[in-house]
Amino acid sequence: MKTFLFISLFTLTSTFLFAKKHKQLLTVEITQTEVSCFGYNDGKIHLTITGGTLPYQVTWDNGSKTDKIENLAPGTYYFKVIDKKGEEVQDSVIISAPKPLSVLFYTPTVTDVSNFNANMNLLIRGGSPWEDGLETSFYMVRIDDKSYYKN
Repeated sequence: MKTFLFISLFTLTSTFLFAKKHKQLLTVEITQTEVSCFGYNDGKIHLTITGGTLPYQVTWDNGSKTDKIENLAPGTYYFKVIDKKGEEVQDSVIISAPKPLSVLFYTPTVTDVSNFNANMNLLIRGGSPWEDGLETSFYMVRIDDKSYYKN
């Protein structure tokens, strides 16, 4: 409680302000982990719930009732959080995955078979980015002949 005194030449006035505890709104912070590789189901969603009135009730469209779901395939996941007083937050989270890795290649026509120099052009698409966060990725290409597999 805070007290303020206002003094004037004619009157003495006291004003009392009562601090009222304001209800904190129910909020949900979403932390998600995307699927790491094409074909995997390792996505994750974690909800951090604050405010409102405990306890909270969490409901997901996949039937889960916890604030953290794991082993998720790519897709959209809907949730609803309700507090003790009925305040609710509804939202959705999109879990994505990398596109499949594809390699297209072509070789120019070889006109002189005695020349052992050859080249190949590769176009690589999709896949998962490297952990270093670089915009471009480096891919190693290994080409073996038939005798490699006999050893």
